[in-house]
Amino acid sequence: MTARPLTRAKDKLTGLYVAPKPDGAKHPAVLLLGGSEGGLPPPSSTYLLASHGYPVLDLAYFHAPGVPQDVREIPLEYFAAAAQWLSRQPEVDPAHIVALGTSFGSEPALLVADHFPRLVHGAVLLAPGASVTGSFPHSGGAAWTYQGKPLPVNDPIPVDGVSGPVLAVAGGSDLTWDSKQSAELIMLRLDEAHSAFPHEAVIVDAAGHGVGGAPYLPHGTKINHPIVGPYDLGGSRPANEAALRRGWTKTLALLASLQR
Repeated sequence: MTARPLTRAKDKLTGLYVAPKPDGAKHPAVLLLGGSEGGLPPPSSTYLLASHGYPVLDLAYFHAPGVPQDVREIPLEYFAAAAQWLSRQPEVDPAHIVALGTSFGSEPALLVADHFPRLVHGAVLLAPGASVTGSFPHSGGAAWTYQGKPLPVNDPIPVDGVSGPVLAVAGGSDLTWDSKQSAELIMLRLDEAHSAFPHEAVIVDAAGHGVGGAPYLPHGTKINHPIVGPYDLGGSRPANEAALRRGWTKTLALLASLQR
């Protein structure tokens, strides 16, 4: 596989593009968005997805060179531009790009899938939120904008425009926010919107917030968050690992279902 860093100065994006070994075919691709830790998502998921044949754009949207230091009024158009860049890569099937977001990153993942259904064709949401939250880490503002206007805080994230499958993975012992309820609400809204695409919530009651990332690696229930410091994610290690494995299996199945 090959890895290519992207910079805001050269590419108008901050990220890392990892492509599997060329085989002459086009494959479903992943736009990968991390959470409130900022910077690039952990590379383990990026390289593991690429090892299964899926091109991945690991995108930074705050707390990294070339992007804002806070989550405050970040345009959804930035994520759309990343999906558009991804669609132009020779190994990518432009009709099957999926946004995969963890925790805070689940918001732009679902928002870009809803607002830009011609560019993003489904979403995988790990420890998700179902409503728009405010700015982070400094409160008092909007996290996201669309067409130059702030998205109202606490508004439900719409799903009626999503043009592909949606998978949500959550733990019932999440101490960050109620990701279990959010996952269930997202599925309910997809049902109410009469979505023609598969959608499923995977809930592990004893798992916490740490259900995103690659399985089979050491994962604690507490972390030293790079912005807010020591942080308890909740859940137990065995339950988190069970959620990681189930989520990973379901994610690979979702991507395989898009392979043409």
